[in-house]
Amino acid sequence: MSARLAIAAEAVLGSVALAPVAPRKLGKVTASEGLMLEVSGLPLAVGAGVSIDLACGSAIAGEVVGFRDNRCLVLPFAGDARLAIGAPVRPKADTNDVAVGEQLLGRIIDANGDPLDSGPAISAAEQWPLGGRPANPLTRGRVTRPFDVGVRAINALLTIGEGQRVAIIAGSGVGKSVLMGQMMAGAECDVIVVGLVGERSREVSDFVETRLPPAVRSKAVVVAVPGDHAPVLRLRAARRATAIAEAFRAQGRRVLLLIDSLTRVAHAQREIGPTVSKNASANSRAVSSATAKAMTRRTRPSRNRRNKGHYCTAALNLSKGVARSSATPFDKLGATVF
Repeated sequence: MSARLAIAAEAVLGSVALAPVAPRKLGKVTASEGLMLEVSGLPLAVGAGVSIDLACGSAIAGEVVGFRDNRCLVLPFAGDARLAIGAPVRPKADTNDVAVGEQLLGRIIDANGDPLDSGPAISAAEQWPLGGRPANPLTRGRVTRPFDVGVRAINALLTIGEGQRVAIIAGSGVGKSVLMGQMMAGAECDVIVVGLVGERSREVSDFVETRLPPAVRSKAVVVAVPGDHAPVLRLRAARRATAIAEAFRAQGRRVLLLIDSLTRVAHAQREIGPTVSKNASANSRAVSSATAKAMTRRTRPSRNRRNKGHYCTAALNLSKGVARSSATPFDKLGATVF
């Protein structure tokens, strides 16, 4: 009888192709403290993406940022999510690779690479690590040639070299964004990458409407995350903009990378710091060495000796009257200060 059943089952199911099935990894939320979630039963690497089920039936994304007592520390991408104790947590596909290529030119995207301009989804065959690729120091060229930023006063008095980074420091409302628009319009480069980090939502739309004429937008990529988004998304926006600039430089392009503003990137880093380390102070105005190191990784420019590609970084910074020697990270960043 069993042989006849086996033959019948083979006749019915023989044409059905079943994909290999592997055990599914599933964790659960065990604690919530401020911005941070503790997840047990899901051993993942730092930087891995996760999906967290909500009480309302939907799900939100998050990122593993550390460990504590055999549990993963996860920062969700939405700060006002309705989470419950024991909420299922699932690993997501690798979120540490950035889609790069010609398809990005003229597009406005968020920290996860999703379009904000109502255009089609971006499908690029090339990928670049979100944290960048270590470069051979012998392939990094010296800063020997001037870079025309399109502003005569800067070209004449504060000349920028190809592969250099500069910090533009001023208070609110004195013209930093106007200067950035002038540089975008007049710079002699092939690609412009703009990271709008921590801006107000209306400032993002105003930037797109007033600073991106068709001639500029056709060679520009904008990564925008307003200030009302989670701090981990603001950090990812700066990292994504830098990764895109590095990928175009690797193709031999001349790239101008603009980060507005690096100060808000540092604020996002400091918001995350106290939740990961209980020894960190949330109220300290001084920029820690860890924050300065993180910002240095996100603004590292260079000139490629082999294919002549390069990118320059102009980081805009807010100044609020703090003494330069006590609380600002410019010496640690190694940037030329305007």
